[in-house]
Amino acid sequence: MLSRHRLVFFTAAILVGAGAWLQPQPLKKVTIVYPNRSGSQWPLFIAKEGGYYQKHGLEVTLQFGVHPTGIAMLVSGEGQMVNSSLEQLM
Repeated sequence: MLSRHRLVFFTAAILVGAGAWLQPQPLKKVTIVYPNRSGSQWPLFIAKEGGYYQKHGLEVTLQFGVHPTGIAMLVSGEGQMVNSSLEQLM
């Protein structure tokens, strides 16, 4: 009888512990700077509106910033990504 109680106790402890692992992780805040308002930037907005960033654990803020603002934001840490051409980065 005692071993049955132990089995029930350990099974319950494992199930409760597994529930702690299944807690949703907080979303990582990321700012993406885009340099122009054209069709080339649509994928950023489609991914945000479609929930793709959130699905992968990101809370994305899209911020407009013309060159060199985007690079300055990246260097200062205000932005984590810049969707810019190689020519603008050089």
